[in-house]
Amino acid sequence: MRQLTRREMLHGLGACSALALFSPLGRAAAEGLRADSAPAFTHLNVLIHGMSVIHVGDKDITLYPPIVPHSLHVYEAGSTGSEKPLVKGRTYHLIGVNSKNLRPSLVHLHPEDNGVFPRHGIVPGDYFCRIVLPFPDDIVPLRLTQVQSSEPFFQGSPAPYQQPSAIADLNVFRYTVTGPVSLKPLSWVPTAKNGIANLQIFAMPNGPVPTSHPKEAFQAAANTMGYPGLKANSHYDYTSAAPPDPHPAVPGVSVSDENGLQERAKVRSHASGNVHILANSAMDCLSLFMY
Repeated sequence: MRQLTRREMLHGLGACSALALFSPLGRAAAEGLRADSAPAFTHLNVLIHGMSVIHVGDKDITLYPPIVPHSLHVYEAGSTGSEKPLVKGRTYHLIGVNSKNLRPSLVHLHPEDNGVFPRHGIVPGDYFCRIVLPFPDDIVPLRLTQVQSSEPFFQGSPAPYQQPSAIADLNVFRYTVTGPVSLKPLSWVPTAKNGIANLQIFAMPNGPVPTSHPKEAFQAAANTMGYPGLKANSHYDYTSAAPPDPHPAVPGVSVSDENGLQERAKVRSHASGNVHILANSAMDCLSLFMY
């Protein structure tokens, strides 16, 4: 039997490698190599903009962006400037971050800057989608609008655990990365800088809204919580939320990362007939925690 020459052996191995690459298993291996070669990052910031009900459960946290009348809210998630639409009725799961953190205490939800209410059953059908998050390393409220009215911000029933002295326009959940990060099933590829990536989540308008919108948006969130009797101080119907922080207190978050969708579109606050264009309304862009 004739022995193969070294050249013939190498040629045969090359052909096998090429065939393997074009097989399903070969393609998967190649994708894995490309993923491994991507720049690594160690921390993830999840920036929660706009109106969301944040249910702090026993094992995880679920965001329920409410369905707001007249379809004025835009629901998106992804890296800054390249967010993708969320799908109505779908459930999303954040994976690849530390999932062994303990359930946050009440003080870690910052009731002085957020509305934090007793936990209650979410009303089915009153939310756009669900976003399930592990317990974070930390929660940081940003863009604080000070409560200046002599009346409390939250009125009606139930009362919050604590009446806030300010209202956060934005909450950032911080995570330690433990593996490939994704918000399944969203097609999102994180982009990182200096070892930190940001995931933006929006549930807010991106253009002009009627003057009735802030109250309608808040009522939609209260209904989703199962608390239709909960109200907000009407003094803040058209009070613009605080501007972006000049020096955000979260590593990896820039001033532009704090911008809402209307601000990105350079929509300015003014009234015109029955349309009130809001850069961000304090009532319309807050998170309501259930704990």
